[in-house]
Amino acid sequence: MGIKKLQKYSIKKLIILMSSLFFMVISINSISLNIRYTYKNDYASRMEINLRGNYVNQNNLIKASDIEDLAKSFPNGSISYMTQSDSIIEANHAIFPIKAVLSAENADKFLGLDILRGCFINSEQYQYGNKVAVISDTIAYKLFMSHNVIGNEIYISDIKYKIIGVYKSKNSILSVLASDGIERVYIPFKSTTDNASKIPYTIFIKDESLKEKPFRVHTLEGIIKERLRKEPNMYRINDFYESSIYTSQPFLLFIFLVGVLLICKVIKYFIKYLKFGFLNLKSGLRNNYLVGILFKWKLPIIIYIIGTALILILLGEIGKNITFKGAIPPEYIPVDNIFDFKFYANKIREAIYGLNSNFGYIPTQLELFLRYNLLVVYISILFLILNFIAVLSAIKLDKLVSGTITKQMAALAASVVIGLAISFIACLLFGISYIIPIKEMLILIVFLDVTFINENNVDALSDKLYARLNG
Repeated sequence: MGIKKLQKYSIKKLIILMSSLFFMVISINSISLNIRYTYKNDYASRMEINLRGNYVNQNNLIKASDIEDLAKSFPNGSISYMTQSDSIIEANHAIFPIKAVLSAENADKFLGLDILRGCFINSEQYQYGNKVAVISDTIAYKLFMSHNVIGNEIYISDIKYKIIGVYKSKNSILSVLASDGIERVYIPFKSTTDNASKIPYTIFIKDESLKEKPFRVHTLEGIIKERLRKEPNMYRINDFYESSIYTSQPFLLFIFLVGVLLICKVIKYFIKYLKFGFLNLKSGLRNNYLVGILFKWKLPIIIYIIGTALILILLGEIGKNITFKGAIPPEYIPVDNIFDFKFYANKIREAIYGLNSNFGYIPTQLELFLRYNLLVVYISILFLILNFIAVLSAIKLDKLVSGTITKQMAALAASVVIGLAISFIACLLFGISYIIPIKEMLILIVFLDVTFINENNVDALSDKLYARLNG
């Protein structure tokens, strides 16, 4: 293969790999932050009390009538609850299996429902137990071949309800992974008989005072046991206050490490830059006084000082923008002793038991969403790292075949545009919010720019400048 063909192959390979890199960076960032856009007004940051199983003896369980006492512990917070059961929906001679979700007011915010028409269950409808229902756009179309169904009547387990709202079905890849494929219909919790003695399967709590506490799970366990006189061991308490950090920290850790590598590269060239200036000054002092050198090399000295300042500013900006904030769920941290290895062993054992158990625990929507979100993010990060290594290898190949930095910079610009376009199309197809990580992309672009620099060319340029200044 001729050198020109090799150069052409090298630059094409570089464009493909860098385009893939930027595509993955934008896609992973969009996936990891998707939770903020699924649950509006930061309602993903909350606590959930979820029943561990379908118990026969319900004496030690929280009943709907206990929720008012629980709410007194969070006077400035927001509380909602729900339970669900298998049911059927009928209308227009059509019948479908559904999950009938008995909901309190405000549950739509915790469930991340996007109301297309009408409204969700309001306070009055909840308190009086009105026979109203909120259905999905999918059910509306199946039953009535239209989304304009407000006021229409349906039957849920032979009980008549009036439709007051239609919510949008979630079709993103993460929502599909976290779904059981069964449509939900939301009705007021108090619309059923004996509702005060019914057991809520999930209780949602969002409270700023609770957010500030270090061990929120233990705090809730104490409230359940001491205030409600119920057994907290019957529930799984999930802490989602740091949920957006959990999903984004693998990607941010990758960018942090790239930033550290970038700082090391810049410092390496900065040392060479300082050494170049020192050697020229030392050489000049052999033949002239300092004042003479300052007068003779006035313009090169000004350029050198400006260059030094710019490199220091660059280092400062990189350091400021690669700060990494990690988070560990509080329930995985021992309360008394961080070196309590027995505690960690028990947590591992519980996780294994949980995976193998068929006791009847039903994970909440957010729990499943986070689980699959993290799974997709971690798998994607693995491919991102491999892609990053492949890009470095392609840059090295391009340098070996005498690729110019001009062509490399043009390839980088083209790759950014291609990566932006492909990631936009992918997010659109998979129903994921398109979020460009501008700061993180800039760090990656600067890293690639610095990596394009050929050290042999730098040394040759330094020698020419040295000869010219001392000639």
